[in-house]
Amino acid sequence: MRRLHLRNQRGSNAGMLPAQGSSARQSRHSQETSDPASPRRRRSPIRCHFKRGNRDSNRVIGPMRFAFMNNNSLDADISSMKRIFFFATPIDIVPVLARFEAAAPLKFVEMGVTTTPNRPIYLTSSEIPNPGIATHETGFMSRAYLVSLRDTKNSINTFIDRNGEKRWSLQNSDNEDTVILTIAGLWKTGTLLPGNISTLHANPTAQQLMKRFQSALRREGFSRIQGWWLGAEALERLKAGKRLTVTAEQSPPQFDFALSTVD
Repeated sequence: MRRLHLRNQRGSNAGMLPAQGSSARQSRHSQETSDPASPRRRRSPIRCHFKRGNRDSNRVIGPMRFAFMNNNSLDADISSMKRIFFFATPIDIVPVLARFEAAAPLKFVEMGVTTTPNRPIYLTSSEIPNPGIATHETGFMSRAYLVSLRDTKNSINTFIDRNGEKRWSLQNSDNEDTVILTIAGLWKTGTLLPGNISTLHANPTAQQLMKRFQSALRREGFSRIQGWWLGAEALERLKAGKRLTVTAEQSPPQFDFALSTVD
């Protein structure tokens, strides 16, 4: 049985965990680096502007400003982040992920807040559980992965929650050479929810990962419509009258992706 050697940022052994060898669907659980002393850049919130019909509203949500210009297109006024939105079924997304990682080995680390420093790490996209199947009825709340070159050492932020318990959080803001991949996809009702890939960082490594993913979308036959990338099966579902929504299963019809004509 192979074992993953874990190191902290000072190079000492942090422990050893067994790697799951034969099953392509089993995750590797490993400990990423936690560095509470690392500097944190303070990012000012940016106002979010939603346009729906004749009604405008503004609210602060964080480092991005979105403007819904119509029912479908989402225009992001972004100074430090790039984001690519897509609709993909499992059949659509699997070859995209394979092409994405073809140029250089990647790792996909499950994001979120955990009660231990260990979290699932997938060393190939084929190990990701059910890609193209949404894990939440809201697209952007589906399971997300921090993607980087395989030899990149990730930094984990630690904090104490309101109950006084220690928690570990993996964030793109603490890891400059990474991107966030949220695949989303088909929800249990048959609604197709949007996925996206994004990064806060403008450095060459992060931006190259963004370009590689966009190139994979294009080369695997995705069509770019109103700023969104649609896989071949996603487009067929749209033509057949199936529901694609730019937000969530529970969102009203004005947030559905719809075209007056689809050739």
